[in-house]
Amino acid sequence: MTSREIQRHHIAQSRIGVATATCLTTVGLSNGEKVGKRHRQETSAVGTVNTLVHVSRPLSAGAFVESVSIATQARTAAIMETNDLRDGPAITGTGTDCILIMAPEGDAPETCAGLHTDLGEAIGAAVYDATHAGATEWSAELKLANGIQSLWTTP
Repeated sequence: MTSREIQRHHIAQSRIGVATATCLTTVGLSNGEKVGKRHRQETSAVGTVNTLVHVSRPLSAGAFVESVSIATQARTAAIMETNDLRDGPAITGTGTDCILIMAPEGDAPETCAGLHTDLGEAIGAAVYDATHAGATEWSAELKLANGIQSLWTTP
């Protein structure tokens, strides 16, 4: 499900109050885009951000939706805050990004998981930290690869 080598994954965990969120992500940004404005270039480059979030609390349907929203905001913020590490236009993600939220079943599910909740804060922190680490590593690898390539092609 990812173009990124799976051993290049990043994991982060956050515990706020009784809520714990753990994020595992792979970050590849070769086909990055900015929401609302495609680059419109033909590319064979592959890249995607796959995000898996496990929360410690059962979730209602509404809390699942909020969890995806929080994870999306955190992923996007992390990518945007690493844009200065890459050449080219600023991006907010890729066209193939995926977010999956997992929660245990149980009675009395959380009904909210927004920014003002312990669960939302835990999700946001875990996703942001893992994605930021992945985007930083990917950007550094790209610069290294481009530098090595220019050494071989410089007359």
